[in-house]
Amino acid sequence: MLNFLQVNKLKNKLFGCLLFCMLCFFSNRSFGQQDTFDFGVGPFISVGLQQEWAIQLRAGYHTFHKFYYLAEYSSYFRRNKGNNEQFSEIGLSVNYPIFKILRIKVFGGLGYVLYLEPINKSGSDTTTFFINSGDVSHGLQLKFNGRLPLSERLYLFAEYNFKSFGKRFDTFGFGLLYSIEFM
Repeated sequence: MLNFLQVNKLKNKLFGCLLFCMLCFFSNRSFGQQDTFDFGVGPFISVGLQQEWAIQLRAGYHTFHKFYYLAEYSSYFRRNKGNNEQFSEIGLSVNYPIFKILRIKVFGGLGYVLYLEPINKSGSDTTTFFINSGDVSHGLQLKFNGRLPLSERLYLFAEYNFKSFGKRFDTFGFGLLYSIEFM
C-alpha cells in the first residue's frame, strides 16, 4: 500500500508540472502575435565551386514570431568540362532571431542536410564531419538568414550556409518569400 501511495504522489507531481508548463506556454502567447507560414524560391551558388548553382524551394513556419522552422529543397546544376550534372539536397533547420537592424531581421540557426549524391571524401575541400550511407550523405549546417520586408506579405531574403561537408558545399543565396498569417 505504501508503494502505491508513493506512485500516486509521483503521478500527481508530474501531472501538476505538466499542467504548469502548458499554462506558461499558452499564457505567453498574446492575441497580437500570429503564427506565419512562408514559402519562397531563390537561386543559390556554391561558395567553393562557382560552376555549381541551385534553384531552391523553401517553406517555413514562424511560431509566435520567434522560432523559425525551415524546410528546403535545392536542385543543383554543375557544368563539368561540357558535361552537365544535376543532383539534389534537402535541408531542415531551426532558426532564432539574433538581431534586427532597421527593418531587416537576422536569424541564426542549425540544421540537418540530406545530400542526395555521394561525396568524395578525398577531395581537397571535403571534411570528415558527415556520414555517407550509399548514395546519400548526411550532414549539419549553420545558417544565417536575413529578411527584408518589401510589403506586408512579401519579403526579400539572403542566406549564407556553412555545411559540414566542407567549404565547397557552403552556399549563398537570395530570393523572395510570401508570408501567410493565421491564428
